[in-house]
Amino acid sequence: MAVSRTTCVVSTLVTCLLVGAGAGLAVWLLKPSKNESGNTTESSVTTTEPTRPSWPVEFDAGLIVRTINDVQAHSFGSENSIQLLSKSVAYVDFYKNKTLYYAAFGGNEPIRATSGGYPSLKYPGEFWYVTALAVDFITEKLYVYDAQASKIELYDLQGKYMCIVLSELYYVKDILLDFRKGRLFILQSSKILSAGMDGVDLREIVQDTNIEAFALDFHHTLLYYSKSNVIMAHDYLSTHKTYEVAKIDAASSVFGLAVTRSSLYHLSRNKEKSVIELNSCELGSPTPTGKCLNPRNWNLPQDSRQLKAFDMFDLQLNNPCQQMNGGCEQLCVRSDPFSTDKAISCQCQIGWQLNSDKKTCSPVEVYLMYVRGYYLKGRILDLDKKSFIDVIEPMRLMLNSLHPVPFDFNARKGYAVYADVSDLWRLNLRLADGEQRLNLLEENFKFHMLYPTIDWLNDQLYYLRRRVNGDSPSYLMVRRTDYSQDFKGQKVIYEIPENRQPRAMALSLNLGLIYFTVFEASNDAAIYRINTDGTGLIPFVVEENGFSVSEFGLAFDSEARNLYWFNADRTQVQFATWSATLLRIIDISRLKNPLTISIYREWMYISSVNSVWRFHKETGEYAQNVFDQAGEESERDYSMIKPFGESVQPIDYNHPCASKKGGCQGYCFGVPTGEKGKLQRVCGCDENQELHEDKTSCKNKKSV
Repeated sequence: MAVSRTTCVVSTLVTCLLVGAGAGLAVWLLKPSKNESGNTTESSVTTTEPTRPSWPVEFDAGLIVRTINDVQAHSFGSENSIQLLSKSVAYVDFYKNKTLYYAAFGGNEPIRATSGGYPSLKYPGEFWYVTALAVDFITEKLYVYDAQASKIELYDLQGKYMCIVLSELYYVKDILLDFRKGRLFILQSSKILSAGMDGVDLREIVQDTNIEAFALDFHHTLLYYSKSNVIMAHDYLSTHKTYEVAKIDAASSVFGLAVTRSSLYHLSRNKEKSVIELNSCELGSPTPTGKCLNPRNWNLPQDSRQLKAFDMFDLQLNNPCQQMNGGCEQLCVRSDPFSTDKAISCQCQIGWQLNSDKKTCSPVEVYLMYVRGYYLKGRILDLDKKSFIDVIEPMRLMLNSLHPVPFDFNARKGYAVYADVSDLWRLNLRLADGEQRLNLLEENFKFHMLYPTIDWLNDQLYYLRRRVNGDSPSYLMVRRTDYSQDFKGQKVIYEIPENRQPRAMALSLNLGLIYFTVFEASNDAAIYRINTDGTGLIPFVVEENGFSVSEFGLAFDSEARNLYWFNADRTQVQFATWSATLLRIIDISRLKNPLTISIYREWMYISSVNSVWRFHKETGEYAQNVFDQAGEESERDYSMIKPFGESVQPIDYNHPCASKKGGCQGYCFGVPTGEKGKLQRVCGCDENQELHEDKTSCKNKKSV
């Protein structure tokens, strides 16, 4: 099963603690599932392991060290140490002086606790890989980075899922929190980003090469990071300056850091002895002249992999969300990098958005659905908001390889259909309703499936089917999006000659028309218009200067009844009325390789290889990058973006198929009569059937 499109919950708070910082923490967490009423249910938890004593560490400050074979705690002031876990694990974190949480190697392994009273938590989804974790012990929440879907999520300390804080973050190695200043830090391969703990004000504060690890000194608002064998410090609050702290000559690289009030600890690879060493030094003055003093080697296991410092006296702050949830209707989150410990931000559960009072929430009715890489995602329409913008949990797509993925949806029925080379997949957006994925093709045809387009009134799917070798005709097809006992086939609407290769398609349901682009033998592209039942094919040509066509990108504006397309070199969007009059042009030359167009209300959305932009649909003004945020760029391309919601797919109840599919057993087509705006019902059957004499029901064709 894939990640559920869950509703977040406001959790019961428990006491917790986070210490200093280290590199590379991660955790596997369980999310709640959504029942039919839309409410969130409790996570399934297990306590299969026997009850163990509570936190066995008696000293108040020290290091937690994860090695290849176990996890240990070492005292700062003495040689005292204790084994916390006698097994190899991938990532660890501790909760106050209560328990150690650990995640095993391998996918979908639950988080387990070393102490009794803390249940193991199993994440119910698939394709989940956590590479970083940070605990906000003040408001008692977990920040988790999922490398598969490239997002930072928020949980409570019992593992209940809340929301996505930030998304579209790539190559993240670790995350840290300064809960005193309400600040979140994100380590990437060559950058360190900073944002409020509510995700607001995300920006780049350090850019350097080959950053291995980082650690936080929140007493002096210094961020330490390592690159190769050099340790640097960055003042993130006052001077914003960066300076060198130490160069470890004996080391080939420093890959682990931890900080206390006066000492810096670092794990490094000794280039001569070929061993891993743990060393420390006194930090001295926390100024741009501060250096590592009095270096010391610690006699710790040579196979150490991760550091985490703890000091129980550093963590005595009040929870500003404890009373009345901070005045927030749903989520209370720390915020504001320059505030006191009472500064909070109200946020909303996934599927909801914040109202103008900044405290209450409303359900999201329309959002932007898009595909990037292997995932189908959704974000709110408000482009000025940069955090807590995700409306659905990212859903993993079954793809043979990374390539542009066209899709469409039925908002009322709650599903999407996407094309993957020779497959058409139906994806259930309401996981609780049943099977999430269904391949709509029973056989592996030697065809490319292109541009699925859904008739949301009749639950019919149009798509282009093109032979792989390109030497045979292509087809405009229609089929049902579900399987029923008596209807599993498909129907050829129109056979496209072999010298024309189809590419894109758009549907005007309430006009009864389909538009599609083809790439012709003359190396020119063209647009054709056809009735929904496959009759009445005509070329769509605007008899005005400047008219040209690219085979990529096609969209129909159902409100204004205009058709949009790219010009031949894709530096313009051109649009005209549905009947090919009144050509108008919008310049989009700033975009690189635009692929798709979609329209909603006054806006036009265009996806390109590495970005998505919004323009005013008539003038091209107010251009804005939809995903404009700091951080390293990903190699994962955007495939398509579409506004999702019932209002995006309006229904004309005068449509001849509006009531019970017009009485048709198979397909129902609304076909233009020739009178302006009027449609007539035409029934159809799949390829192995034919219409009965009543012109509504289907029967099997007689074998010849």
